[in-house]
Amino acid sequence: MGGGPSFRPTLRFVGSVDGSRKAELLAGAACLWMPALWDEPFGLTLVEAMMSGTPVLGTRRGALPEIVAEDVGALGDTLEDLVHLRAGIGRLDPTACRAHAIKWFSHRVMAEEYVRVYRHYLSTGALRPGKRMR
Repeated sequence: MGGGPSFRPTLRFVGSVDGSRKAELLAGAACLWMPALWDEPFGLTLVEAMMSGTPVLGTRRGALPEIVAEDVGALGDTLEDLVHLRAGIGRLDPTACRAHAIKWFSHRVMAEEYVRVYRHYLSTGALRPGKRMR
């Protein structure tokens, strides 16, 4: 074996990927682990995973709680939490993951939200709060 860490025989390190290879790996994954130890400002990898129908398992740091709803993933505070939560991730529906990502993070939705925020700021001089996921 070579090329990176080996956690156990059923897992393999594939290194940096992008494009169609990344989409293929995400779509075939049981979940995306995002054990952020920093205050992640957005979490594009989370949205990419959900667009692929892959649920997310991560920590409650930065923007993760704003992106990951209960029907598309699970969040914990410690490694032990994440290991425990992993057991239930298989019950999540890939279609719900994709629908959530499209509803909140598609290119059209994001562009419309930027326009809404900018218009509000230009007319009032104040930032408007973002929309809450429901």
